Amino acid sequence: MLDPVDAAALKFAENALQRCATPMLQRKFVALGGVDMILNFLSMSVNDEVVSKAAQVLQSIAGSSNQACLRIAKLGGVPMLLRQLRQTRNREVLLSVTLALRSVLELYSEVRNDDVWADVEIFTGQWLEDAPEVMVQVLVKSGGEQLTREASALIYFGCTCRPAMMAPVGKAGGVHELLKVCSDAVSKQRSSQEASNIDWVTAEWAVNALCVLLMTEANHEAFAAGSGPATLVSLLKISCVTEILEQGARALSNFMCTHRSQQQVASVGGAEVLVSHIQMYVGQKPLKQGMDEDDLSCGVMEQMCAAICNLTFENDSTRVRVGDAGGCQCLVLLLKREMEDQGEAVVRQACAAIGNICKKNRTNRSLVGAWGGCEALLDVIRCGAPTEQTRMQAVRAIGNVAMRMPDNQLKFTAADGPRLLLILVETLSLRLAPVGAAAALEAEKSSTSLSSQHGRYASE
Repeated sequence: MLDPVDAAALKFAENALQRCATPMLQRKFVALGGVDMILNFLSMSVNDEVVSKAAQVLQSIAGSSNQACLRIAKLGGVPMLLRQLRQTRNREVLLSVTLALRSVLELYSEVRNDDVWADVEIFTGQWLEDAPEVMVQVLVKSGGEQLTREASALIYFGCTCRPAMMAPVGKAGGVHELLKVCSDAVSKQRSSQEASNIDWVTAEWAVNALCVLLMTEANHEAFAAGSGPATLVSLLKISCVTEILEQGARALSNFMCTHRSQQQVASVGGAEVLVSHIQMYVGQKPLKQGMDEDDLSCGVMEQMCAAICNLTFENDSTRVRVGDAGGCQCLVLLLKREMEDQGEAVVRQACAAIGNICKKNRTNRSLVGAWGGCEALLDVIRCGAPTEQTRMQAVRAIGNVAMRMPDNQLKFTAADGPRLLLILVETLSLRLAPVGAAAALEAEKSSTSLSSQHGRYASE
């Protein structure tokens, strides 16, 4: 039996859910103090039904109303929701509160740079330190697909909003728990009876969260210790979901910042899996069962190339593996295809990957040349790629492909390479000519701009 205050609160929340169904009504609800009332109920009530309904109201309006989300944040709604996540043992309440908090963080991640949010801090006081552990514990306690999915998304948006939380989330066991979600999808795929029961959306959010957590090296040891490279490579091998393929490759790129991590990925077949997706895209291999051509988007190809780029950075053994897997041929074909389709991001990463795999590897240089790589790289310059970064990656690749390779040098010469390179040098020299401090600053920007790209690049 509810006491009078809880009964009134429950009635108010139920009416809000029923009647605030349009943006206009939601704006009126916020303006008339409705959010303030809901947060008061959330902070004062210990009744599970009241807390659950109040959280459902916050979820319904926070996801669609910037004004409502701003009000929730300014009134300390995020710490209130975190407190409920820590206290509750009711699975329904846990789901409702997680959904509400995810909605607030998701909208905040999109609009936090707007002027109106300039003085708003969503994680305040002690909750700034406690939030990582609380969010990971939701994932630990989840036990169901929907709650697991929302808990993974909560970690993703929490770390996106507050990058300083990445390392604490990993320390609290976040990497381990997210890998368990990915491993579960891999295990089900291997079982013919359970393959149809895989929730790919849940796996997608787990991969998204891992991708963000691996942006800090503090989480790399936990990822490696939890068989992360093998798990992600296996997931890439079986999945047909565009987002998993794209973010999974990006996660591996984030992880492969040392020689040791490169070897860990290569040892579980990472080179072969990355190359195979490019081969499917360019028609060298059949698509996976259940895969559509649209599943291999330009975004997927960009991240596959970037991962190959990081895998082979200053690493002779991984260059051999990529070459043996057919990486030289498919990267050249990809470069030609994207030049026709004007996919500059893919072209830039493909040039970078070709440059890396050809450094100190005569076999790969020979293969790139035999498949028309010399001409394709010159076409990037000839056709005038829109950004200087792309043209510079083509030039760097040309240098590595032609190094101590007379056959390739002749091909570059026959394709009018010297003249094109001289024109490019002249253009860059004129544009970067020092004319006062402004020109010097522009030159400095140009020389450092490559560090912002996905892959790491090496010139011989």
